Amino acid sequence: MDASGDQQVLRLERAILELLDGRAPTATICPSDAARAVYDGDDDGWRALMEPARRAARRLTEAGAV
Repeated sequence: MDASGDQQVLRLERAILELLDGRAPTATICPSDAARAVYDGDDDGWRALMEPARRAARRLTEAGAV
């Protein structure tokens, strides 16, 4: 993964953690919630962030952060 891809995954990880922080301890989020939070546009370009969002969630899970 290149530097911009790493930055994107880090932004998605932060978004996931922030979204979960605002919910009940047993609540979940959908990867699309994080993708939409990170995407800067008004169209459906957030869909391109779905796999990176899943990757970010897997990294957080493997690290024991979620």
